[in-house]
Amino acid sequence: MKKVILLMIVGIMLLAIIYISRDDVSNVKTDEYVAENEEDVKEYMLNLVQKDWDYEMIKTMCVLVRTGCIYGKVNEVEENIKQYYKSIYNNIHSNNITFKKLPSKIQTKIKKAIDKGIEETKGEIIVYKKDVVYPFFHYVSPRVTRNEDSNLKINIPYLKKRICKYDIESKEFIQIKYFNKADVIKKIASDTEGKEISISKVDKSGYVYGLKIDNKYNVDVNKFIYALGLNSNNFTISTYTENKDIIRIVCRGKGSGMGLSIYDANRLAKKENRTYKEIIKLYFKKIEIKKYVV
Repeated sequence: MKKVILLMIVGIMLLAIIYISRDDVSNVKTDEYVAENEEDVKEYMLNLVQKDWDYEMIKTMCVLVRTGCIYGKVNEVEENIKQYYKSIYNNIHSNNITFKKLPSKIQTKIKKAIDKGIEETKGEIIVYKKDVVYPFFHYVSPRVTRNEDSNLKINIPYLKKRICKYDIESKEFIQIKYFNKADVIKKIASDTEGKEISISKVDKSGYVYGLKIDNKYNVDVNKFIYALGLNSNNFTISTYTENKDIIRIVCRGKGSGMGLSIYDANRLAKKENRTYKEIIKLYFKKIEIKKYVV
C-alpha cells in the first residue's frame, strides 16, 4: 500500500500543472532516502518505459523518477492533489499490462536496461539552489514546452521554454475528435439544458482554463478532458461545418506541456546521441544533477 501511494504521488508528474513549495535538500538523510528509493524507481520505470526508448532516455527518466520519489517524501503533498491525480496514476500503472504483453525476451532486455540505468545513475537527483526540484515531464509538447502556468500565475524558475522539433513527428502531437454536442453537454453538465459549449478562458500558449455552456454555466475543464478522453487542455472547439450538431475538438500535445517532453527527449538521445545529463539540461535550467553515494 505504501508503494502504491508513493507511485501515485510520482504519477502526479505526468500531467502536473502546478508548483508546490520545496524543502531544502540539505534536510534530507540522503543515503537513507536513496537506498529505499531505488526499488521505487525500478517499479515506476516498469510502468512508464516504452520499448522504443534509447538507453540514454532510460537513464534520463531514472533521474527524473528518483527526483520525484525523493520530492514526494521531503515535501507535503496536499490530499486533494493526490486525489485529483489518482486517475492519472491508474492510467500510468495500466501501462504495466502492455509491458507484460511484450515477448519475454524483450521484457528481459528492458528490465536489464532499467537495472543498468538505475545503477549508472545511482543516487542522482535534480537540484535547484539546494532544493529538490519538482521534475515536470509529459509525453508530447504542443511544439513548445512551458515554464509557467498563466492560470495559476506561477513561474517555475528552473524550467525552460524549449522548442521541441521532434514532437511534431509523434502520432500524439495532434488529436482530432468529433462529438455530438448534446451528448457532450449531457455528459459533463447533466443538470443544465444548454445547447452550446465554448471556451471562455485560454492562455497565450493555447491552454484552456475555462469553459462555458450557453455562455453562463461554468464547466470544469479537467472533467471535460477526462470525460472526452482528450490528451491535454491545449485544444480548440469548433462546430462541424457539415452538421451543426457536431463539434470538432483539436487537441495539441499530450500532458501538461511542462518540463521534459518524453517523445522529444527520446529522439534527442536516438538521433543526436545526447547523454542523459545533456538531455535534462535542455529542459531544466540553472540546475545541478547531484549524486549522493549510498
